[in-house]
Amino acid sequence: MKKSLKNRRALSLIVVSFILIAAAIALSIAVCELLPKPPEIIIGGGPVEEFNVSSMTFFGTSGTTNTNYINMTIQNTGSSPWTLTNAAKVNSVTGLTVKSIGNGGATNLNCSRSKSINISVTMNPSWVSGNQYNITLSLADGNKFTYQGTAP
Repeated sequence: MKKSLKNRRALSLIVVSFILIAAAIALSIAVCELLPKPPEIIIGGGPVEEFNVSSMTFFGTSGTTNTNYINMTIQNTGSSPWTLTNAAKVNSVTGLTVKSIGNGGATNLNCSRSKSINISVTMNPSWVSGNQYNITLSLADGNKFTYQGTAP
C-alpha cells in the first residue's frame, strides 16, 4: 500500500498556477458584469456632465431675416448637476441667447431632470430647410455641450 502512494503524481505548480489565474479572471468578469457601472471611487473619476436632447424643433420661416428660434428639450444624463447659462452658438455664430431659462440667465439642472429652452436665431438668413446646425450650449463652469440638428 505504501508503494502505491509513492507512485501517485500531483499536479505540477505551473498547471495549478494557470488554473488559479483563470479562476481569478472568471470571477473578476462575473463581478464586473453584476455591477451597473464601476464605482467612481475605484476608477478615480469625479462627477460627469452629460446631456441628452429629447426633442428639437425649428420655428419661424426658413431663409428669412426674421427672428426665428429653436426649441430644445435637454436632459441631464450625467452623475452631477450642472448650470446652463443663457449663452449659445449656432454654427459658431456667437451672441445668440437662450430664452425661457429663468434664474437671471442661468438654470440648474439636477441629474435625470429635463428643461425646455428656446434659442433665438438672429442669423441673416436664419435657418435653411435641410441644413444641419451645430447648437452649442454653455455651462457655468466653462464646459460646452454641442448637439447637431437638421432644420425641417
